[in-house]
Amino acid sequence: MGLGAWLAAMTERKHYQVEEAREHREIREMPEAEEEEIYEIFDTYGVARETVTPLVQHLKGNEDMWVKVS
Repeated sequence: MGLGAWLAAMTERKHYQVEEAREHREIREMPEAEEEEIYEIFDTYGVARETVTPLVQHLKGNEDMWVKVS
C-alpha cells in the first residue's frame, strides 16, 4: 500500500512539473493567448475585463506568478 501511494505521488508530481513547463512555454511563445485565458478565467466569476486588466498587467511582469494563475 505504501508503494502504491508513493508511486501515485511521484506520478502526480511529474504531471504537475510537465504542466508547469508547458504553461511557461506558452507564456513565452503566445503571450496574447495566455493573457486572454486569464480574462476568461475571471469572466466565469463575473469579473469585468476592465477590473482584471491591472492584475493581468502586473502578472505579465512576473512569469512564475502568471503560471500559477493560469
